[in-house]
Amino acid sequence: LPDNVPRMNEETLQRWSKLSYTELFKEVLPLFISEEEIPRKDIEDIVDNSFGQFDCPEVVRLSQPLSCDTIHVAELWHGRTGAFKDIALSVLGQCLERA
Repeated sequence: LPDNVPRMNEETLQRWSKLSYTELFKEVLPLFISEEEIPRKDIEDIVDNSFGQFDCPEVVRLSQPLSCDTIHVAELWHGRTGAFKDIALSVLGQCLERA
C-alpha cells in the first residue's frame, strides 16, 4: 500500500478526463511506483502489452442500456479470461516480474 495518495489539481483531472483508459493508466501508475522500481518507459510497455491483449481497443467499454439514456454500464469482461480481474491482474503480474 502507498504511504500516501497523491492529490490531483483540477487542471490535471480535466486533462485526464480526455484520456483513453490505457493512457490514464499510464499516468496514474507511476504515481505509485517509483522510477527506481520500474522506469516509466517500462510501465508504459507493461500497460501496452497487458491491454493490447484485450478484445476491445478501449479496454473498458461503456455501454448504454436501450431503455435509459442516463445510465452507462462499464463492460469489464474484455480481457483474456473474460473477468473483471483481468484489468488489474494483467498489469500487476508484469509489474511484479520487473520489480
